[in-house]
Amino acid sequence: MVVANSSNGSSARRRQLGAAPSVGGDAHMTYYVSVRASDSAPASFKLIASAIRSHLVNGVSVHGEICPGAFIYHHWEHQYLGEERSAKFRITKHGGDGYFVVRHGHNLEEAPLKLAPPYLHMDYANEHAYIEYCNASDAHPDSVASGDEDHVYVLIVGGEHCMSYEIMAEMYAAENNDECVGMGHGAAHATEYTVATEVAPHHFVYGSCANNDWEP
Repeated sequence: MVVANSSNGSSARRRQLGAAPSVGGDAHMTYYVSVRASDSAPASFKLIASAIRSHLVNGVSVHGEICPGAFIYHHWEHQYLGEERSAKFRITKHGGDGYFVVRHGHNLEEAPLKLAPPYLHMDYANEHAYIEYCNASDAHPDSVASGDEDHVYVLIVGGEHCMSYEIMAEMYAAENNDECVGMGHGAAHATEYTVATEVAPHHFVYGSCANNDWEP
């Protein structure tokens, strides 16, 4: 089965994120689904389409599903003009595995386009975790008009098996903003955060990798 909306993966993901009303206006997209049977036998199938809400609102849980090789974007903003606020994104996983990346940007061109450290990996054993983003600037209409708005993007990358999840944003109160510790902390049940190893010039770094694995 193939779902296509662009011949270019990076631009397609940006356009997919651009369909979210609070980030990219009232954009609409048409997806085309093609099903091809194998050469050896005919096939029967059934198909259902489900929409995954990209905009994260404080206290509202959003359900999503993702499979290997796929990308899903969520975004969060606040409206407190001239203030910095932090957010915690609580994740509940119902099955499968996946990767979570949190970044910020002033526009869609700055949204994350690949899995890069630091990120959170939720494997089969982990059901609950959270990630944080600290000190995001506002997305008040005045800031939007001047091009200075800030969007927090949560990129979800499919793992080895399809994953069903819930994600909910919680904003820290202004007086508790310093409690945010950012990426690399806060996982439940020993969920693994992956960070990049710093490499100094002219010095060897030694390590090893398992088959088909990455070492950042």
